[in-house]
Amino acid sequence: MYILLSGNHRDGSLYNVISLILMFAFVLFLAYLTARLAAKLQGNPINKKANIKIIDSMRLGGNKFISIVKIGENYYALGFGKDEITMIDRLDKDSIQLPSDTSESEKKSFKDIISDLNNKNQQDNIDKK
Repeated sequence: MYILLSGNHRDGSLYNVISLILMFAFVLFLAYLTARLAAKLQGNPINKKANIKIIDSMRLGGNKFISIVKIGENYYALGFGKDEITMIDRLDKDSIQLPSDTSESEKKSFKDIISDLNNKNQQDNIDKK
């Protein structure tokens, strides 16, 4: 009698599998929306209008960095340690190479870079033989 009231056992397991798949899809959708929201917050228009921008940074070891920072219209070399920030020098705009200063001939597409690497690897293989 219990079997008649509860229905077919296969229908219940099929329902469980379908509900599990739907819940998984819903969680993936929420993760996607969260990632999109985080990307929008990081690319905030307020940050684009900020007066302070890090132009370039290099790790010196441990927790020490040296950075070129643009504050207003001036450029500075700053040293960053664990608990301190030290101004090393004020820089002239002409003495630094800004990321947008690269000429059109220096810019390469990802496809061109991969092609160059493949050609170099093929040349190395020929040289080894």
